[in-house]
Amino acid sequence: MTVPATDWMDDAACAGHRRAPTLWVSPRASDRAQARRICAGCPVREECLQYALDCEGSIAWAWGIYGGLDEYERWDGIRRSRAGWRARRTA
Repeated sequence: MTVPATDWMDDAACAGHRRAPTLWVSPRASDRAQARRICAGCPVREECLQYALDCEGSIAWAWGIYGGLDEYERWDGIRRSRAGWRARRTA
């Protein structure tokens, strides 16, 4: 697996929250909601989400909020995307 670029991380809204990185990986709904609020205004949200998608199969993929989406939402998006791709391919 190729390591994706991370130069965008310095511009991330969460960069100012380094003292509380557990918000993004906490099982607590209130922590995850706070992380999502921070992600909502992030200027590199798309890059962050792409990073998680590029890391599929790694710990980054397995747990946590990236680009405002949790692991279940990312998996659901990939599953839907793959299903759509298969449907277009067989049409």
